[in-house]
Amino acid sequence: MFKLRTQFFLALLATSAVLTGALYAFFSFSFERGFWHYIEQKEIARAAPLIEKLEQHYQEHGNWDWFRSNPEAWPDYLTVFMMDNFRSRRLPPDALPGTPPDGMAPPINVSRRVSALFRAVVLLDKEQNLVAGDPRMRRDIYRHKLQVNSRTVGYLGMPLNPALRDLHDAEFAGDQTTNMALIAVAAFLFALLSALPLSHFLTKRIHALVQHIKQLSQGQYDNKIHLKGEDELTTLAEHLNDLGHSLQQSEQARRRWVADISHELRTPLAVLQADIEALEDGVRALDQKALARLQQHTRRLTNLVDDLYDLSLTDIGALTYRKQACDLHELLQELVNIMQPRFENAGLAFVAHLPPGDAPVFGDPQRLHQLFLNLLQNSLNYTQAPGNVRLQMHREEHHFLITLDDSAPGVDDSLHEKLFERLYRAESSRNRATGGAGLGLTLCRNIVEAHEGTIHITHSQLGGLTVTVTLPISRA
Repeated sequence: MFKLRTQFFLALLATSAVLTGALYAFFSFSFERGFWHYIEQKEIARAAPLIEKLEQHYQEHGNWDWFRSNPEAWPDYLTVFMMDNFRSRRLPPDALPGTPPDGMAPPINVSRRVSALFRAVVLLDKEQNLVAGDPRMRRDIYRHKLQVNSRTVGYLGMPLNPALRDLHDAEFAGDQTTNMALIAVAAFLFALLSALPLSHFLTKRIHALVQHIKQLSQGQYDNKIHLKGEDELTTLAEHLNDLGHSLQQSEQARRRWVADISHELRTPLAVLQADIEALEDGVRALDQKALARLQQHTRRLTNLVDDLYDLSLTDIGALTYRKQACDLHELLQELVNIMQPRFENAGLAFVAHLPPGDAPVFGDPQRLHQLFLNLLQNSLNYTQAPGNVRLQMHREEHHFLITLDDSAPGVDDSLHEKLFERLYRAESSRNRATGGAGLGLTLCRNIVEAHEGTIHITHSQLGGLTVTVTLPISRA
């Protein structure tokens, strides 16, 4: 398989060859046809005196019987006619051979040519039957009408055979054809020489793009490509640079993800292993308190694995939603009843303002329960005691607005959007006593978007964060 540069070269070469050959054939055919037509018309014009003389002969005699009955009459008639016209200089010397007047003799080769031409002229009657002349010349002739009193009385046949034409004219036509052939060859050679640098120029930039894509496929995302110009290839290079930047960020995120997941799993496993080894060695007694601590570490690992599993399902679009008509008010009230004792045990004042009445939404009750439970659990884990947590729901025209406010500590406004990133935490110490692995808000956003809602975080008047969730009202 040829390389792209070779393909460009061959394509340009083939196009140039076809175009040059077609132009040469067209101009050669057009020139030859037009030139010889011009010569034929010139020869006919030269025969105009002879046509006039023959029309006078027919007007005087009323027939062509003199030529039919006397075979020698036609050559003699033509010879006398040409000599008379040459003497009277009615035609140019190179067209009328014969005895020159006053010692002015035309060139021998011209005399022979004109004599041969006019001896080939034939005379036909009005039915185009041969009257005088060589019978072999009836073909390939141009028939010019002979008219008397606007009535056709015969035809004068003129030869159209190129062999009988002017040798100088044929030589001129041949020279022009040769010149056109030379021009065509020169044009093809020029196209051949131009195709080499042109194909190199066109494929040089494409080759650079190919090499850059090859580097991207090898993981070299920090390389950039710069092409001059404002065409599609330059635009493609810019898009490839953007793609490389995106791939570099994705690779960095993937590495952070693997490192963070390893860290999140390794720490509780190490603590769990240490507790088990302490129990085995008799350092700690196997009592209810030790079992509760082991259960806590196990539950933490289970929650982390469950979050990772759900998050992976959302990434591939396989997280199932069994949507149905449900009451958001009832779902939130159930969560308030569950979380109220937990907040009190943590030293936090938890207040819920839920308007009475139904709050119909179309969604998956289990996923919505998971959504608001994660949000409440975040407030429970991160709000410092003593503190306040407030849950409110408002019904607007087309959706329900649910807000969850908590007190200090807060998060800088520039970091609010980062809280939805996987494994991101606002604190750098990564102290697991303050919360989970940092996957909850990512799952929350995916669940809200699956229900055609929105979620965002702002600064709270209580000193902490305000999480706002909107869910469309069910019209069914």
